[in-house]
Amino acid sequence: MRSPVPLMVRSEFSFLNGASRLEELVKVAAQLGYDTLALTDVDHLCGVPEFLGLCKRHGVRPILGLELTLNTGRVIALAKSRKGFASLCRLVTESHLENERRQPMLQEDRLLDDADDLILIAGGNDAPFASWVYQQRIDRAEARLRGMQNRLGADFFVRIERTLQPMQQEFNARLTSLCSDLRIPVVACNSVHYARPNQYRIFDLLSCIRNLIKLDDPHPERPINGFGYLQSPIAFTRLFADMPQALEMTHSIADRCENYSLNDELYRPRFGSISEDASIRELYKLTEAGARRKYGSINDELDKRIKYELSVITD
Repeated sequence: MRSPVPLMVRSEFSFLNGASRLEELVKVAAQLGYDTLALTDVDHLCGVPEFLGLCKRHGVRPILGLELTLNTGRVIALAKSRKGFASLCRLVTESHLENERRQPMLQEDRLLDDADDLILIAGGNDAPFASWVYQQRIDRAEARLRGMQNRLGADFFVRIERTLQPMQQEFNARLTSLCSDLRIPVVACNSVHYARPNQYRIFDLLSCIRNLIKLDDPHPERPINGFGYLQSPIAFTRLFADMPQALEMTHSIADRCENYSLNDELYRPRFGSISEDASIRELYKLTEAGARRKYGSINDELDKRIKYELSVITD
């Protein structure tokens, strides 16, 4: 029997949202018997190069993706190919450029317009339709789901999570029934925040830092239990024993993601079809304009720092 595939995994590159380093996550996954693992850090692709190297070392097939923050909620986006990974790079870059620092966000329509070669998985408390399901506004939830299904077709899935959260059982029952009516495939997919069960307290501490609260303060984004670790394939299969199709769907999604590698070649930013020298001049021009918008004027210290940072890219 094939092991299920963890499709929602956060590392230390999900800043303050993942409590394990990539090396430990991949190593533990291999030790547990997983042959495939997805990396879906929140609004970041920073860990991809290291992840690819670690997967190769430990004999685990990598799936590249991320968890995107939208204006309507959050979704998991997995790249089916190098073309899909290029789309992820564009989308996550835009989400950071067009919003305040540390507050990346992408318009849902923008994602749906550039979703070629991507698989999108939505579900859990922060899904675009979650509030309507909780409120039993099934008509509203159906409209949101149908809209995403019409735009994405066979590349859209709804994830079912079982992590002993309040009202989760009722939420899952409503959502599963709704997806059955709409013929939207559901997939077993728990959110992994750390590799081992004993790292729960570390993740809780990081959650407090992320939300600027004390350890004694209650907060809705603090974990209420230690279910955020990477479960063994046997334990995860038992957890979803009554939903064999949802377990099998993890394999179906993984099989649709190609085995591809990323070039080690350095690509400098280019603007349209202009030459490399002209691209560098345009980069300096845009950086200077952005600095003036942010700081009002450019003093000697700032000018020196800008030139140094840009030299790292252009030299």
